[in-house]
Order: sequence, then structure tokens, then C-alpha cells
Amino acid sequence: MISKLLWYLERSRSYPALRRHGEVKRRFATGKEATIAVLTVPKCMDDAVWSLWSWMRALEGHVTPRLFVDGTVTNTHRALLADRFPDMPVDELRPWLAKRQDLGPGMRRLIASFPMGGKAALIAALGADGPSIYSDSDILAFNRPSALIDGLNQGKLMYMQDQYGSNYDEVVSQAIRNQGFILPEQVNSGLIAIPKNSVTPANLESFLSHFNDWDRLTESWFSEQTLSAMLIGMAQGVPLDRDQYVVSLDRQFFFERDVEYQKIAVRHFTGPVRHVM
Repeated sequence: MISKLLWYLERSRSYPALRRHGEVKRRFATGKEATIAVLTVPKCMDDAVWSLWSWMRALEGHVTPRLFVDGTVTNTHRALLADRFPDMPVDELRPWLAKRQDLGPGMRRLIASFPMGGKAALIAALGADGPSIYSDSDILAFNRPSALIDGLNQGKLMYMQDQYGSNYDEVVSQAIRNQGFILPEQVNSGLIAIPKNSVTPANLESFLSHFNDWDRLTESWFSEQTLSAMLIGMAQGVPLDRDQYVVSLDRQFFFERDVEYQKIAVRHFTGPVRHVM
């Protein structure tokens, strides 16, 4: 009970350390092998800064950073990001998607009517623009994630695996099966290395054009993860080593052991352990 109380207090309080970006300020050399595209929401901008910082530290000279924000980017946000990552493109997600010419009516309906639809659309769009590494803003790279660059160079789409099963929306997954598409097991859509044209908006549109259960589509993130998993299946995606690319509840509670960060490449700090980030 004491551990659960401490967990609740940890999750509830603010973390000033997240805003101390200047203490580790440095300029990173960029590279052209891939774009590292991080998606965030305005309230998690500090998380996004640390995520981008960790990726650029781990892949310096190989990737170019880009930030997408599902919401409004304020002048304060832009000043912060310009100071930490000069010349990095920062786009509000939905206006950026709205300007694209390769999105069909199904994708536009998904983006307009479903809160998490923008992420699935972004993953498809990055494939058309690729090569890209897609990352949620609650992911940090700790050591060199060489498998991502190697996979892109070999034309392999690679994805992170969830440790706790396949979290798929039943309505979407049933429609995917009915249309003859497959769903890989244990996809965690927080991290995907996407070779150019391994997925495209046309792949997602081909499913949505025959999707008839819009009124049953829930607002949970599981719906988005299911669509992303379908795209991964279409591309015959290869799972990343779950011992190196970690989704874990270690250290969820105060007295529990944490992950050994010196031994892993990447960790996704999902909701129950977000406070550990």
C-alpha cells in the first residue's frame, strides 16, 4: 500500500528537472540517412525535447530531427525548440496533413473525426516521404540503436514489441481480418523505423475505403495502434529485440527495480511508468 501511495504521488507531481534543458544544451551534427520524427502534444513538450535530445545524442551524424505537435505550437514553444534544435522543422500535425495531396477521403475522415487518427496518418505519410524513424515523445534512446539504421539501410521496416500482449481494438481488428490483412503480434506503435515507400497513405486508404464501422470506432489509442499494426503487417515488418528496445513496467512502484539503462538501446516510458522518464 505504501508503494502504491508513493506511485500515485510520483505520477501526480510535476517534474522541474524535465524543464532544465539548458543544463545539457549542445548542438548536434545532423545526417541524411533518416529523419527522426517525434510526435507530441503541447502539454508534453518537455518530454519531446528530451526525446529528441536523446535520439540526436545516440544517432548524431546519421539523422535529422523533426517535431510534429498534435495541437497548437505557441511562440514560447518555438523559441524553446529553436534554441535547442536550430533549423528543425516544427509542424502542427493536422494542418500539415491537411496540405498533403496524397491523402484520400478515408484518411481525411479519420483525421477529422478520430482524436488519435493523426498518428496513424503520420506514420503512413512518413513512409511516403522516408526513410524515417517515428517515435512517440515518451521514448528515450540510451545507447546507440544501430538496428534502426541497419534496418533502414536494408529496406526493412522495424517496430518495437509490447511486452504485455497485443493491445488491439476489436472493431478495427475484425475489419482488418475481414479485408484479408494481417496483424502482427505484440506491436507497440511508439517506435517504427520506416524505409521509404514501405508504407504509404494509399495503404491506409485501401483499408479505410472499405471500413463501414465508423460509428463504432472508439477514441482509445488502441484503435490507432491497430491501424499502425496493420501497416506494419502490410510491410512485413521485423520486430526489434525486446531486450534492447524495451517496453517495461519495471520501477512502476517506488521500491521496484528499474531497467538497467547502460545495457539497453531504447525504452518506451508508457503511462504507468511515465514518471520514471
